[in-house]
Amino acid sequence: MIYVTADIHGYYKAFLHLLEEIRFSPTDILYVIGDTIDKGPESFRVLKHIMAEDNMELILGNHEEFMLEALKSQVYGKRDFIDMDLWFKHGGEETYKEYMRSNSSKAWVQLIKTIYLRKEKRIMKGYKVTALDSRYFSLAETSLYGELAVALDKPREEVKSYIASCIDNLSSKT
Repeated sequence: MIYVTADIHGYYKAFLHLLEEIRFSPTDILYVIGDTIDKGPESFRVLKHIMAEDNMELILGNHEEFMLEALKSQVYGKRDFIDMDLWFKHGGEETYKEYMRSNSSKAWVQLIKTIYLRKEKRIMKGYKVTALDSRYFSLAETSLYGELAVALDKPREEVKSYIASCIDNLSSKT
């Protein structure tokens, strides 16, 4: 069966209830037409759930766009059309608080791993990689490298190559 939903807005328990009500199964497909985040208390939990499922597809809505642009303005220091204040006015404050509470290297690594594995599964099945996966992977990777740059006392631009060289050194020793 093919299902379509929208406007989950971070209400994870309601999302799970919806899946139970329709008896969503691995043979079904669910298209989530945006606005999975903001307003409710568990936006990232909703996103992670959707990204972890091969039979769920997320189409970005205005709230996801607000979040991506606002976080990008924080990471790169740019103030484009969307900034944190505008995102907060549209319900993003709760999502941002959740983001800040879970903003740890472990959380970012888990998010990157989830997106990467999903991308690999999609490629193996002959599917295209969604724009959402690419954007979240990039955002999570950028945030993780920023956090590691502080811990390693290195410029952010050097972190990826530094990690790769450490892995290469470890691999050559074993």
